[in-house]
Amino acid sequence: MLRSSRNLWILVNYACILSLMQGALPWVLSILLFQIGGPLFLGLVFAVANIDDVIMTFFGGGLADRYGRRPVLIFSGLMYVCGTCLLVVSMFVGGFAGQAALFMAVICLYGMSGVSSGPASALLVESVEPHHVGRAFSLWKSTSLLFRSLGSAALGVIYQRSPVIAAFVTVFIACVSTLLLFRIHETLRSEITPREESITRHFVTTFRSIGQLAVAGLILVVLLVVMNGFGHGVAGNFFAPFLEEFHGVSPAVIGSTFAAIPLAQAILVLLAGWLVDRRGSGLSLAIGNVAVGAWILFLGVGRSASLAITATVVSAGLGAFHGIAFNTAVARLSEERTRGMLFGGLEGVWNAMFIVGPLVGGTLYGLRSPLPFVVAGAILVSTLLPIWMLSRHESQRRGTA
Repeated sequence: MLRSSRNLWILVNYACILSLMQGALPWVLSILLFQIGGPLFLGLVFAVANIDDVIMTFFGGGLADRYGRRPVLIFSGLMYVCGTCLLVVSMFVGGFAGQAALFMAVICLYGMSGVSSGPASALLVESVEPHHVGRAFSLWKSTSLLFRSLGSAALGVIYQRSPVIAAFVTVFIACVSTLLLFRIHETLRSEITPREESITRHFVTTFRSIGQLAVAGLILVVLLVVMNGFGHGVAGNFFAPFLEEFHGVSPAVIGSTFAAIPLAQAILVLLAGWLVDRRGSGLSLAIGNVAVGAWILFLGVGRSASLAITATVVSAGLGAFHGIAFNTAVARLSEERTRGMLFGGLEGVWNAMFIVGPLVGGTLYGLRSPLPFVVAGAILVSTLLPIWMLSRHESQRRGTA
């Protein structure tokens, strides 16, 4: 199965260790930001971090195509270390200094660290045989989800006893995960991107190369990214409020519902990897977008609390099919010299939808609470056309290869 089993297992172990911290970061940072600066400060910090994440994911892939995947991954790991150290500092200083430290911690943890999104995917693709890419992605994703769930629960217990100890634990996790990255073997061949080429020239050449991959395929991929990201951005932040406010679901049941989601995803990504390697990306993309959209529509138009809970878990669980199928489709459309840029650029476009989407979703929710789910569901169901066209394009490329 593997070209470099060392790389795959290091990436899997790295993702597992880092996920112990990532599972708790969203709610821990939200609580701390709210306590130290209020809701406006919380929103402002995450907005800036998301913008930074879009920029870093876009340029991270290009840097990895020029300088290699390994150094960019290590830089991202060091950003996690810096972010967790700043998190600790913010707990020992007050006032403006504490706010500044926490602000920079979020920027490092959510923004600067995003530079590794494209390079990590490219390195994984280049470490396995082409016909096993789907299963490699599913192994990577499923183990991450399990450890994310475990980490959130464990750090929650530690945080309840002492937020400071929990912060020091995150520093330890970040350091251990970063040390693992130093053992990764570089997969980018040096002759692919000659070092004497200027960085500006390299980006221009890479853009041209990506455009020549297959314009039709690239347009379809970008369209799918925009529709998927925007659809999830519109509805993603409103599941819990909708269940509580509209359906009267108790917080305990909501907590159990959201705890079940990563467990379901961890199982389904394994099935998705097998299905992608056996049947191609089209069917899995349809499950991860069209079927998900249908369940979100059920959530928006239904009036039953049990249906709403079921739709929340099923739609989130089936969404696991999209990630595996999409990464595999991009891997098969790309070439080694442009793979990092393509992965990073598309990740940046997807992240950008989560700057716009929540604003639209909030406006719709204010008008009528089911509207974000009706709109998001309709958008995701509409991805059937680009998915069908992309599937045909992928089949044609395989037939002419």
